Amino acid sequence: MFTGIDFEKAIDYYRKGKEVIVLDRASVGKNGKSGYDTFPFEELFKDLDFLVDVPAVINPDFEQAVQGMTEADQVDSEEIIQAVHETQGSITPPREAGGKDGRRNDRSSGGQYRR
Repeated sequence: MFTGIDFEKAIDYYRKGKEVIVLDRASVGKNGKSGYDTFPFEELFKDLDFLVDVPAVINPDFEQAVQGMTEADQVDSEEIIQAVHETQGSITPPREAGGKDGRRNDRSSGGQYRR
């Protein structure tokens, strides 16, 4: 005879070598079935990986490598300002609007499409 138990008890039963069947409630009505899918308890965890929180271990080599990378990436702010001034000098401002109505000189008013 089988009876319903919570997850913790199911794990205890499984550890003691007892058979535990998993009843998938989400399977009712799927694929034209009227009943539940069942499978062995060990199938429940077949394709899962488990992660646990553990204390960090300090790795001085890693810390030194990261510090070396961050120091190498730092750029002097004066170099950035100089680069901006150099690149902006080659940018030409757009032509100003020239028509009475504020449109650019080379744009059509769209009048040719009116009937």
